[in-house]
Amino acid sequence: MGQARGGLMRVMGFLIILLAAIAAPLAAPLAEAQRPTSTSMVCAPTNSEPAQLSTIATDPAKWLGHCVTVPGVYANERVYADADAIYAKTGASIGGYVDGRGSMDGFWRGEFTGRIGDCAKAAADLEAGLLRSPGILIDGNRQAGCKTAAGPFLQFMSQGQLVPAGIARATAPMTGPMAESFAPVLGNWRHFPEMQKVVGDFLGALRAGDRKALSALAGGDYAAERLLTDDSALVALRKPGSLPSATFADHFAES
Repeated sequence: MGQARGGLMRVMGFLIILLAAIAAPLAAPLAEAQRPTSTSMVCAPTNSEPAQLSTIATDPAKWLGHCVTVPGVYANERVYADADAIYAKTGASIGGYVDGRGSMDGFWRGEFTGRIGDCAKAAADLEAGLLRSPGILIDGNRQAGCKTAAGPFLQFMSQGQLVPAGIARATAPMTGPMAESFAPVLGNWRHFPEMQKVVGDFLGALRAGDRKALSALAGGDYAAERLLTDDSALVALRKPGSLPSATFADHFAES
């Protein structure tokens, strides 16, 4: 009886080992399938990979689906690597959209995070009526960051602190009659008192750091922020004291 029981136990032990050996390779793919992947996780700065827009531009297809953080300059639903990219001297840029910040006129420098998608595919998904096409829609008919249905964009782009980029406008030297149309004016010019008041209000707001007043005088929040940064060309005007000045007017303007 004891020998029979011992034999039964040995057989059961062998069966358990055999079942475990069979189940192990089946369980491994299941565990692998349940493990979160980089494409299934929410893309955030904490789990993104650092990248450069110049590198992405060389092979955008290779980067599709990657969660990245890139440094750059944002303007008008696009992130540029630098001024050369802004002026299309290089292709180092990507579509993107700063959400929830209100007016974002001008050029803003920062770091931007998102998962790289394809604008052509996004447009095709919307055309096909796919309700779960990822990204933020503009007017319900196109993806934010995709002004055209071509090229890569950052889906659900997020950003850290943004500061005015201080991009210098690239313009050709002025030529022709307008180049010589400015000349000094005298104090008896009928617009002189009005102009002096505007200049005085501007200097007062600049030196007081009054963003609201500067925004109204300089043409918007972006201009106001730029004037208050240390790399502004007008930084010397923030210091109190008199500065040498001259007044010029356009000969073609109303006299």
